[in-house]
Amino acid sequence: MIQNSDVLEPLARWNIPVFTGDSCRVQVSAGEVLTILGANGSGKSALASWMPKNSQSSTIRRVLAQRKLWFTQSGPSITPADRQSHFAHIAQWDQDYSSRYLDHYDAQRSGIALYDISAKINHENSERVDRYEKGMSTEDVNKMLGPRVLEIFNQILQISGLNIEISVDVTGNFSAKHLASEESYPIHLMSDGEKSALLLAAEIITASSGTTFIIDEPERHLHRAISDELIKAIIDTRSDCGFVVLTHDLDLAASLSEQNGKTLTVFGVRWEGEQAVQWDLHEIATDDSLSETARQAILGGRKNILFIEGETTSYDLSLYRVLFPEWLLVPSGGCDTVIRSVTGLRASENFHWVKAQGLVDGDWRSEDEKESLVGRGIHVLPVSEIENLYYTSEMLEAVAEQQSLTLGYDPQLTVEVAKKEALKALGKNGTLERLTGHLAKSVVARKLVEQMPDKVDANPIEITFESPYPQILSEMQGHLNFGRYDDLIKALPIRNTPVRDGIAKGLKFQNYQDYETAALHRLRNSPQPQDYLNITIEEPSQL
Repeated sequence: MIQNSDVLEPLARWNIPVFTGDSCRVQVSAGEVLTILGANGSGKSALASWMPKNSQSSTIRRVLAQRKLWFTQSGPSITPADRQSHFAHIAQWDQDYSSRYLDHYDAQRSGIALYDISAKINHENSERVDRYEKGMSTEDVNKMLGPRVLEIFNQILQISGLNIEISVDVTGNFSAKHLASEESYPIHLMSDGEKSALLLAAEIITASSGTTFIIDEPERHLHRAISDELIKAIIDTRSDCGFVVLTHDLDLAASLSEQNGKTLTVFGVRWEGEQAVQWDLHEIATDDSLSETARQAILGGRKNILFIEGETTSYDLSLYRVLFPEWLLVPSGGCDTVIRSVTGLRASENFHWVKAQGLVDGDWRSEDEKESLVGRGIHVLPVSEIENLYYTSEMLEAVAEQQSLTLGYDPQLTVEVAKKEALKALGKNGTLERLTGHLAKSVVARKLVEQMPDKVDANPIEITFESPYPQILSEMQGHLNFGRYDDLIKALPIRNTPVRDGIAKGLKFQNYQDYETAALHRLRNSPQPQDYLNITIEEPSQL
């Protein structure tokens, strides 16, 4: 590994002009990574070309992902004089505004990378020979000079998941060997991903100590499965250098944000003619209270986030999107993650621009519990689960009215039949008792968390409270006996019960899936679909 320098001063500083008219002051020290995340068109490449020209640093090196990935041969094709000339021209070109979309030196960049690693190998060999001639042992030489550059190089490739090994023959040509098949081939026959990894690693490993690298979209040409580990492994070998990584890969940004250094998100850029003059930049503070879901949402550059229960593959997500079209919806698994994500974001709101709220299932929550959650930005559904919304009287009546226009059925009669079928299904085969048990279990889980002791020692732990089951069952049986359809539908988790099919057939649908499709269509065509929820969630901000 290349040793970290003892220099404590920053290697590079910038005062980046921002939309407010002020400047965003950032710096990079040895071993640090400044991560800048932004979507395509947000101004990342413009910033990458602005930074070399406007840095308070003497050694800046820009690394482009959009280089050409072909070699004319498998070894260095330039002379030392060519290398010096090309490198000077590239450094000057990288400061030109048009370098963000045009590169006159794409072929030369690849040639320089191969030349530099070949020169590094030759220099290592010369140093080792010199020390052997002075009588030093192999052990002492290895201890003094450390691992060879090809050892470091191949270790990086294999850590990243590229199952290849690079070697150089006596003629100075490089070849790659696939470690599984043992097949060897010249590097000009490698895949684009392998070439990209080779060039990126070669450019950084061989650079001078104290260099600050500006790496623009390193994920290009790299499979997502290897880009994170490759880039982190390269950075880890150069703790004597600083890094600025500009990317639109959310996973890569999240991974790099765990390194020493800052993370910024760029939303946009302002131009004067062909010159970029200001950026919409925001810093993302490191905050251990944020869940991974919340951190991913911030890194994604989102401003209005609604955390919900469920998974990204959940069918319920379509319903949420109709109800909350202006929000970024983040399915977060269970209610605990929703609560933790919203709470963490709100606790650190001085360090980001995100407006976050949450929405959790009803789950027989008390009025005090609902009030407490709302005070923390977390709203409680008026139904046990979001899909229960399809089965409220108001929704049944809306769908039945639409059905009557096409099929000619009496909408009031079909709704009455549907409700009777639902009540009948709830009264059969212990269904009411089973659903009550689910609700009671949710209540017990929350009570256990509330009564968790602050301190645990060798003494026995006793947590005792009355089972909520009898009270809930009594209320549900009362609703059933008096035919209180909506009270039952709002309270009970009816997802995996015959209740849904009974309602659907009462409304002349083949099955509940067809009915829910019709209900979702009705919601989409409603002027205010959120009114069906009967809760108020603050309008998203217009930052």
